[in-house]
Amino acid sequence: ERGHGSEVNIICTQPRRLAAIGVAQRVADERCDPGLGGTVGYQIRLENKTSDRTRLTFLTTGILLRRLQGDPNLDGVTHILVDEVHERNVDTDFLLSILKSLLPRRPDLKLLLMSATMDAAVFCDYFCTRTIVKIPGFVHPVQDFFLEDVVSTLDFNLRAPADQRDMALGKLEKKLDYDLLAELVTFIHNNNTDNDGSILVFMSGAGEIGR
Repeated sequence: ERGHGSEVNIICTQPRRLAAIGVAQRVADERCDPGLGGTVGYQIRLENKTSDRTRLTFLTTGILLRRLQGDPNLDGVTHILVDEVHERNVDTDFLLSILKSLLPRRPDLKLLLMSATMDAAVFCDYFCTRTIVKIPGFVHPVQDFFLEDVVSTLDFNLRAPADQRDMALGKLEKKLDYDLLAELVTFIHNNNTDNDGSILVFMSGAGEIGR
């Protein structure tokens, strides 16, 4: 509204490489940008899709920590968004500690912590602020089905004797069975022909998604 949009330089951290790439692509699409590396870009290990025109960069927490090593004041950066801040790990906690010490040196720097599930009071106490922005959302009804339910419903072959069923289920909990996953997706698709929608499958990493 003030006409200073071209002066901003926003950094948004993501806990994982796939998240940084995916969110950057989604934002670029919604802005109708011709592609990544324009106004919106991302930076992950061994890959940099930014340019001099980039004003919103999605990157992993580790990349920002490395940048802070060479640029401790983050000169030129106007806003830092730390997404999924509730996913506590060494990198995130270390980053929050550094940013807390940086803010007194950069009073013009805007810091925003984002999460759908975090305890806001804990972070407010840590950063000595009471500024909280809440965006209401809709909670969709969810019905839980456990691994035992899926195996029973699909009559999936565990490839183990009956007396070793529990052991076979334990192995499935530790290692993804792609045959089971394929049968489950097919079952859901075939039994929901009257409903519009999509099937969302969460995988543990890029290697599993590639398979």
